[in-house]
Amino acid sequence: MNDIDSLKLALRKKMINNRDSIIPAIAKSAGIIIEKKFLNSDYYKNCDIILIYVSKGNEADTFFLINKALQDGKKVAVPKVISKGIMYFYYITSIEQLSPGSMGILEPDSDLCALLDKKDVKINDIFVCPGVAFDKEGSRLGYGGGFYDRYLRMFNNKKIAFSYEIQILDSIPMGEYDEKVDVIFTESNIYGRI
Repeated sequence: MNDIDSLKLALRKKMINNRDSIIPAIAKSAGIIIEKKFLNSDYYKNCDIILIYVSKGNEADTFFLINKALQDGKKVAVPKVISKGIMYFYYITSIEQLSPGSMGILEPDSDLCALLDKKDVKINDIFVCPGVAFDKEGSRLGYGGGFYDRYLRMFNNKKIAFSYEIQILDSIPMGEYDEKVDVIFTESNIYGRI
C-alpha cells in the first residue's frame, strides 16, 4: 500500500464515522435542502437522463429525487454491481424495481430493467455519484472499490455529488485513477466548476 492509499484509508474511516454520527433527523433535513437546491438547478431542469446512486444508511438521500425525476418524465438509471470494481447502470421506472444487492445496497433487477447504453447519454445529462468526502475543487474520496471512478472516466457530461457540509474538507488525497466531480451540492453551499 502506497502513502496515498494509506492516507485515503485512514481518512475514509474517519469521514464515514463523522457522517454516520449525524443525527438521522438532521441528516434528513439537510438531505431535503440538498435535493431542493438540485431540483431548482439548471442541471436538473435541462437533463433528460440522470445516472444516480441509490442512497444507503446516512448518505445524502436520493430516493425523493429518483421518484421526482421519474414523475417529471426523466429517464433514471441506477447502478448494479456485476463483479469486483465493475457495475452497470440500468433504467428503472419505479423504486419497486430495486432489491438488496451487493453490500446491501438496493439495485435494479437486470431481468426487468433495460441496460443503459452509454451512447444514450447526451451532454446535458447528469451523473450523481456518492462519496465519503470531497474538497471544494471537486476532488472525491469514494468507498475504495473504484466503481464510480471507472464510470466517471467514461462520461463527459456534468458529474455531481450530494454531500453534507461536514464531508467537505480543505483537500482530498488523489491517486492516479481518482476522478473529480464538477459540482457538489451541500445543505449550505454549492461548490465546484459550474
